Amino acid sequence: MSVSAKRPMGLGDPIGRAARVTAAIIRRTGRFFLVQRPPEKSFGLFWEFPGGKVEPGESLEESLQREIREELCWDIDVERPFHTVACRVGDLHIELYAYWCRIRGGDLFLREHLSFYWAYPEEFRHFLFTRADQELAEVLATGSRGSLGPKMPSRR
Repeated sequence: MSVSAKRPMGLGDPIGRAARVTAAIIRRTGRFFLVQRPPEKSFGLFWEFPGGKVEPGESLEESLQREIREELCWDIDVERPFHTVACRVGDLHIELYAYWCRIRGGDLFLREHLSFYWAYPEEFRHFLFTRADQELAEVLATGSRGSLGPKMPSRR
């Protein structure tokens, strides 16, 4: 199974399940904010860029703001799209929409995650990322936008 950003795998795919998820790319002084998944969850102990599933009726931006508030107690500004990843993990089709974000307020508190780390891109190779987040890390580490993948959907 390879990660591909070339062909979107939509929610209408006839085989398996599908998930639309968002990720916040938060950079501070050249470092990127990463979180570690708890051991009891799927992909336990893997690292990821924070975010989560898009709920019915939510825009991608609203979903990302809600997830970061719920999981990290931060209020963020979703600034602009960064990269889109479409991949398959088992019978699950994942569409990951990553956005550049800025922390607007709040005090960091990990409600869902085991740990966090502010990583320089050259440190990414030392982290075990989820499949979709691995592609984001590679794009950030190389400084290349590569393929932008599927077009980012409209706000609603």
